[in-house]
Amino acid sequence: MKRVCLILFGALAVFPACDKPLDENQEEGFNGKSIVVYFSNPLPGVDAVAGASITIKDGQKYGSVQYMAEVIKEETESDIHRIMVEENHYPTVYRELADFANAEKADNARPKLTSNLTNLDDYDLIFLGTPIWWYNLPMPVFSFLDQYDLSGKKVIPFTAHEGSDLGGAPATIKAEEPHAAVESNGFSARGTQTSSQDDAIRSWLKELGY
Repeated sequence: MKRVCLILFGALAVFPACDKPLDENQEEGFNGKSIVVYFSNPLPGVDAVAGASITIKDGQKYGSVQYMAEVIKEETESDIHRIMVEENHYPTVYRELADFANAEKADNARPKLTSNLTNLDDYDLIFLGTPIWWYNLPMPVFSFLDQYDLSGKKVIPFTAHEGSDLGGAPATIKAEEPHAAVESNGFSARGTQTSSQDDAIRSWLKELGY
């Protein structure tokens, strides 16, 4: 794996397990394993509310967040894990999905995850990718943050959107995982443009020390 040298306020670090918040003034080299964790719900066409669109690159179809996750995985030599819910949990029609996602948000729902990350302790650094739905994280991402304790790790957000940029993702993740070191300099791209973001992603990773 490529080496990372980041200030603690940046991404994901491994420290001895403890109940105290990380020392934000401490600098460390993050030399452990990294993983890209992402939620992506590809749809036919463009989902202007959710930023969940299909990206086509070299004849292959990807969800917008999925595409960015694959680029980050290759550039950082990370492992990868997809956050998944039950098949057909979400409608595949734009307006229906938007309404469904808004109702889940209003209910503060926590959809059941069908994916299981059994070796989280192996990783120091987590790239966490998500679309922005109704100006915030989709509820399956909240399910993931509820299910897994990211204390002592460094978390770097990246998002796909259609106008909301990061959608407050760093602050939301920090609120859900107060003992993680969450990078404020996340990466964000419009869902319809992710297939042209390879160079921008590489430049962002370089800023972070890769």
